[in-house]
Parts: sequence; structure tokens; C-alpha cells
Amino acid sequence: MASSWASSLVDPRDGVSFLPVELDAAAIVDDTAFEHELLVTSTHPQADGFAGDQVLLAPAYTSTDAELAEMVERFAATMTEVERRVGAALAGSPS
Repeated sequence: MASSWASSLVDPRDGVSFLPVELDAAAIVDDTAFEHELLVTSTHPQADGFAGDQVLLAPAYTSTDAELAEMVERFAATMTEVERRVGAALAGSPS
């Protein structure tokens, strides 16, 4: 039986701070995941500063081991690309 996995996104410049709200990291994650044929649920940071960007991958309970492995591969590829795009955006470069 599958479960769900969640990841929190942080600013790569210090590894702990939330990403700037105006970056819209959730949209970057969602768009990049879709490009990798993967559906995820991403949340936007809260104005109160108590919650940052998060990503949820929730496979179907009937997913096979092979399907789960493919989802993990796609998720890893997605997050690698997101890291590149976020880094470029924070540096002021076009992604």
C-alpha cells in the first residue's frame, strides 16, 4: 500500500528560510511536475510567515511497486529542475 510524501521548499541561499512569496514556487513546482507527467499538490506560503511552500505526492493506494518507482523518479527529476529554476529566479536570471 502506498502512502503520501511531502517536501518543504526552502531558500537555497541559506537552506532554512521560506522562499519569497512573489517567486510563486508552488506554480513552478506544479508546472514542472506536469512537464514530467506527474501530478502533485503544492501549497503557497502564508502571509503570516508560519508556513512555507510545500509539495505533496499522493499515489493511489493501488499503485504497484513499479509505478511507485516511476513516480519517485519523476518527482526527483521534477525537484532537480525546480531547484535549477528557483536558483535562476533568485539570481535574477531567466529560467
